[in-house]
Amino acid sequence: MSFQAEVIAIPSGVSLAATHVRWAALLGAAAFAATGLYAWSLSFGWLFAALVAAPACLAARVDLVSRRLPDHLLLISLVPTLVATVAESTTIGAPQAVGAVVLGMLAMGLGPFVMHTVAPGSMGFGDVKMTLVLGAALGTWAPVLGVPALAGASLIAVVESLIRRRSAIAFGPSLVAGFVIAALFASPIVSRLGGMSWGWTRW
Repeated sequence: MSFQAEVIAIPSGVSLAATHVRWAALLGAAAFAATGLYAWSLSFGWLFAALVAAPACLAARVDLVSRRLPDHLLLISLVPTLVATVAESTTIGAPQAVGAVVLGMLAMGLGPFVMHTVAPGSMGFGDVKMTLVLGAALGTWAPVLGVPALAGASLIAVVESLIRRRSAIAFGPSLVAGFVIAALFASPIVSRLGGMSWGWTRW
């Protein structure tokens, strides 16, 4: 019995499109990094929140259609937080800056991670990654904000599930909504809770 290797031809247009997507992702990440640094230098909390939320919203839109959260959009959403962390490390020290971000990730992402580990069908890993990304951003203000952000997202998801009478819904949009709600309340309460830097309280 002989086997003949099957050669699959990939259209050049597909390869070219993939190259364009990679370059677009790199340029987008660079632009977000530059704007994130600008937002940090001017203490524009609203701009920082918008930079984090914009690609997260695009990922949530994909989640509504295909029930998946694209990794490249989540990575772009993480870029402003990385820039802010590096920048803050030069002023308040790396341990405090990184620690605030890690605590924010744990506050919003630990619960979903446990749910995914115990019952993968109840929580997708893409949702876990989004909670870590959004929680990291909230950690730059006050790590504890990850808790109400997750609680708000869960409440929104439950209400949506009851209204639509579906047991399985896309969690991404609810997570973005929870992040936005927490970010809106970040400015008034961050001075009491203690965030990464007092400068972020000037919206």
